[in-house]
Amino acid sequence: MCDFVALFEQMRVTKLDGDLMQAKLKEVKPADEDKPKRAAKKPTKAGLPKSEFRRPRLHSGNYPYAPRDAGTFGAVGLLGAIGRWANEAHETQWADRVLESIAGQPLYIVSYDKISQVCFGHHIVELAMNSELSKMIDALWRETKLYADLDTPMTRHDSPAYQLFYLQTSRFLQSFSAPAFADFLASRAEYPSELRPLFEEYFMNQCNIPIELVVSARALGQHLNYTAYRAVNEDIAEDVKNRRDVIRKAKAKIIVEFESAIMSAKLPEDMTYRLSERAGRLTYGELPHEATPFIDATNSGKIELPRAKHLLIAYLRLRSQKAENPDTGSENQDKTVDEAANELSDLIKD
Repeated sequence: MCDFVALFEQMRVTKLDGDLMQAKLKEVKPADEDKPKRAAKKPTKAGLPKSEFRRPRLHSGNYPYAPRDAGTFGAVGLLGAIGRWANEAHETQWADRVLESIAGQPLYIVSYDKISQVCFGHHIVELAMNSELSKMIDALWRETKLYADLDTPMTRHDSPAYQLFYLQTSRFLQSFSAPAFADFLASRAEYPSELRPLFEEYFMNQCNIPIELVVSARALGQHLNYTAYRAVNEDIAEDVKNRRDVIRKAKAKIIVEFESAIMSAKLPEDMTYRLSERAGRLTYGELPHEATPFIDATNSGKIELPRAKHLLIAYLRLRSQKAENPDTGSENQDKTVDEAANELSDLIKD
């Protein structure tokens, strides 16, 4: 405990300077009387800066790299922040020792209205020690867009739908269990590429699925994701207003159709047939041969059908690691599928 307190204090001292109860206000220059002024809704006194409400810095957390929604990600965000700070401050040995001491031990969270207890396994500690957990939480907040919210231009992080998604995500990160992962998948969304290490950690280490089958499933999921993108990209004109948003909505509808085909399948062969049929109708192509190991393992029962469904849906929703630029989306999607194919080829050779 003393080691944890000392590390936490070192994080605060090195990254958070000044009084956390003070707010940072923007410097407002006095109005220039020579320039024409816009008609104001309410009369203001000349030369006085506009008053703006600002929360104190403590609202963003009393430690560096705190998650934006500390109420939901709280303890998970703290573990991620420790790993990220240690990586930047070159204090990895100290942080590793503290994080290892937390694994499997109960932590008490004291808030204004209750006292709760959480416990983290070695899986989350490993992600934090690799400084990946903090990036995942930040990406989930910034880049995840629920399919049900695609018509809304601004993301309302405080809406019930997003709060439920963040809560389900936090519970999955804590327990790493199959029921928690099913709840995490219940909120349909396109996941940022930063979640790829999370899925690999869960499926390979928690579900004990061989790496070559996980890579094969990723190749199939990314192929279906690219198929949806390619189908809508070819149908929507280049001069359409807000083309990126239009493509995103249309692509989400196709991905939902793929997910419905996966979840409604009663047999592994039925799932493969439905996906092949729908993908073929869109692009007149076949499923990639890199998906063969995953399909064979599912058909033979080596991977149980419910688990195979979750595995495929997770990678179907995962955004391409290089598809951040909408202007080169098609090329980047191709590269991601090829990367999975090359990785699978290397594993087979080994």
